[in-house]
Amino acid sequence: MESTISPCYFVIFGATGNLATDTLLPALYHVESAGRISEDLQFIATSRRPWDNQQWQDHVRTSLEERVGERLDQDICERFAARFQFVSGDHREADTYGKLMEVLSVPRD
Repeated sequence: MESTISPCYFVIFGATGNLATDTLLPALYHVESAGRISEDLQFIATSRRPWDNQQWQDHVRTSLEERVGERLDQDICERFAARFQFVSGDHREADTYGKLMEVLSVPRD
């Protein structure tokens, strides 16, 4: 029996913090590089920083270059960074969740 997985999102709260930057992003990159993340999985990063998607994706690339080093595959890094959307907001404020719902409500290609 073949199973299918519906498109889904992985939301990272506090995405610019040390835990996400030092541990979670490199770990997810390695899972991506092993081909173990479904193409339907997308990531949403949230943080209080007033960034947009491009600034976040630049942060992902820089962070991975620093933490993965010479083993970093630029093509995989680009593919991984492109999976992300960034939502600026404080997890303690209701309007942040409204912004998240907007992103989650947009049909994906």
